[in-house]
Amino acid sequence: MAETELKVKVSSYLGVKKIVRIFDLSTGNVLAIGGQKEHTLNRTADTIDVSTKTGGIQNMAEIMAKMGVTDWKPKEYNDYKEYIQGQKEWSVDVSGALPASDAAYDILEAAYENGTPVGVSELDLGRMKEKVGIAIPTELSEEAPIDDLAGYSLSLTGTGPQVSRTYVPTPPAGS
Repeated sequence: MAETELKVKVSSYLGVKKIVRIFDLSTGNVLAIGGQKEHTLNRTADTIDVSTKTGGIQNMAEIMAKMGVTDWKPKEYNDYKEYIQGQKEWSVDVSGALPASDAAYDILEAAYENGTPVGVSELDLGRMKEKVGIAIPTELSEEAPIDDLAGYSLSLTGTGPQVSRTYVPTPPAGS
């Protein structure tokens, strides 16, 4: 009986599998921003205080019981703040080595100068997912240290929601 080789399975994956891309709306192409070294996708939401003197969560006992808390007793007054989620926002910060020539970077520079929004894709090849949305460039900085690569950092602030979808790779033409 042949033994099968046991392989280590790791639940995480490298950040290199996540890439920020820009939609070229004039051609329909999706272009990776050149020189990327790192990026951060930020998603935040406002909080709205709904605290009242007697408590705003009307089914607190039911929720506590569902979580296995059986000895919770309501008070005559509420001494804890309570919140609901308000409006959401997203942004992405990207930094990397300044590309000598890059179509996506050129699109971002033009959008920054003209104040126009761009289509943005955060491609996650580790989970085969993609988040797409519309954003405005709010920072586009370049640095040129004497002892390192020329670099850039940029911030794209989302306008409207980000849509998540499954990523299905398209085979190269002619294959």
